[in-house]
Amino acid sequence: MPQDSRCWSPAALLLLVAACGSSAPRASATPPTDAGVDAISADSGGSSGAAAGGTSGAGGMDTGELPRPPADPTLTHRLVAGRAALEGDTYDSCSNAMPAQGDRWCAFSRAVSDTDTRTELWVLNFTKAAATGTLAACDGTSPDCLLLSSDLWVGFQIWGDSQPVVHRFEGDTLIFHAGPAPGMRDPYEGGIWAWRPGWQQARLLTDHGVFCLGNPRSASIACVANAKIDKSASDPFSTPYYREFDLVAGVLRDQSADAGLLPTVGHVTHAPDDLTWRLRFSPNGEYLAYSSVATLGAPETLRVVNMSDPGAAQPLAVLSDVAEWEIAHDGKSIYFLGGYDRGQGTDATGTLKVADFPSGANDSDLTTSVRSFTLVGAFDSFFKAEDRGLVVTTSVPGGRQPILMFHPRTPTDVFALDPAAASVEVASDLRHSVYFKPVLGNPLIMVTHNDGSGTCQLTADSIAESYAAGFTPSAASVVWIERLRRGTRSEQGWLARPEDCGARVQFGDHVLDYQLAGDDFVVFQGSNATSSSWWLEYTRLRANADGTSALPTVIKEHPDTNVHVIRDAAGTWIVFSVLPQATEPAPGLYVHGPLQP
Repeated sequence: MPQDSRCWSPAALLLLVAACGSSAPRASATPPTDAGVDAISADSGGSSGAAAGGTSGAGGMDTGELPRPPADPTLTHRLVAGRAALEGDTYDSCSNAMPAQGDRWCAFSRAVSDTDTRTELWVLNFTKAAATGTLAACDGTSPDCLLLSSDLWVGFQIWGDSQPVVHRFEGDTLIFHAGPAPGMRDPYEGGIWAWRPGWQQARLLTDHGVFCLGNPRSASIACVANAKIDKSASDPFSTPYYREFDLVAGVLRDQSADAGLLPTVGHVTHAPDDLTWRLRFSPNGEYLAYSSVATLGAPETLRVVNMSDPGAAQPLAVLSDVAEWEIAHDGKSIYFLGGYDRGQGTDATGTLKVADFPSGANDSDLTTSVRSFTLVGAFDSFFKAEDRGLVVTTSVPGGRQPILMFHPRTPTDVFALDPAAASVEVASDLRHSVYFKPVLGNPLIMVTHNDGSGTCQLTADSIAESYAAGFTPSAASVVWIERLRRGTRSEQGWLARPEDCGARVQFGDHVLDYQLAGDDFVVFQGSNATSSSWWLEYTRLRANADGTSALPTVIKEHPDTNVHVIRDAAGTWIVFSVLPQATEPAPGLYVHGPLQP
């Protein structure tokens, strides 16, 4: 898939480095807390629950694992029996429009039969199924569990997304691929379908599609189709280039099978490579914007399609010489780099500019020598539809300088971060930023006050690797994963308050990645020191009534890797699959909840 076709949520990087260091603290009855820079509270020993802490890892090293008490079994219910596997990739397995427009639906696949190798795709009305807590009638008789396809594409590709990630909800629109599978080394080109709640069947969008992009706040959708792709005849790992393609788009109001394919809104001729084109919806889905370089040496031109009647008129060219552009969260402005020469590689810089969107009028310069920029709140759902500013990285003599622009049309309102700061994330209240700072080859995690009043250090172990840092939705806490901390053989999950990096609490062991359920829970999959088992777990982020920190709680051993968290008026729900295995008598699609703060 072209690099800029979708905005992906950042995932935790799994760093595979040999463990070393001294022995770790023994397991405590409550999670360790840090009072200072790197001081762990005194050990108290003891363990209890489904997977007790304090076990020994390879070489007899004490792992220091937390106790893992079992969850309340009465909160776990099987919704679909059999080999029902969630589709999507964590955040998009179920409908997720914000705010919710109605019942939530989840997509799952299962084999057609024991003798038929094809795969079915179903959608389940999660809201109704969770309310009853009983097995759903996923047999073709219920309007709350619908069969959408008996020929789901389940292939694997070197280039582009593969199953299950490629079948996903974007807002309330389920996008999936079905039909004949391409070769492993070929980008997907075939049937792409869509479904929305309230429909009784799926609709074919394009029969020669490469991929489709939905809008999370509307029924707008766009697809790349009928592509001419250059690829090496001898090297399967050589990047395929999209030289030409049709851009098809529409608003999904009609579910009928004869609604027709999406209309073509533009034909893109592309040169010199596939890194110089970009496709985005405006936040409300009212406009589709794309840019490309039509011929070698030509400027990158931004064109806009009005989604009120796509295909009725030619896309309108509104800006020229636009690179690395993004539409502001309020949909009223567009930020871009002018004079940006990609031929300079990582040394390329341009002038940061802003213009009105969608007209492209009133363009003005903000600052020069810009390497890159991101919208504040670009990778999370904690921000409202308002322009909150930019994180901008500029080139300066001797290196680089990241800065925050909270009012980009007033360029003097900036705050300079540490020159070494990388992967900057700004809290939803704009008061703090968290970033990584390389020291002795390993990044430390720092938190800075965005008013310039100070900086604190979350991590201090020069051996440990730290990653996946971010804020909770209210910005009350900063969360991260730290591997090999103080010599432990673990990917420990931690949280702390951002004001002074204090009140640190460990929320889990061997954490591969995590999902935040508001400010109430962190949901994750954790393993043990020998990787002989893993669990679906959650930890309550708020302290217990007696002031102690909550322990990680085990929901299920050996779940499928795809987990989705839903929050509604009833509470927090954790949706997951259990696949058939020798020790599992009841495979299927499950839910645990509702959990209360």
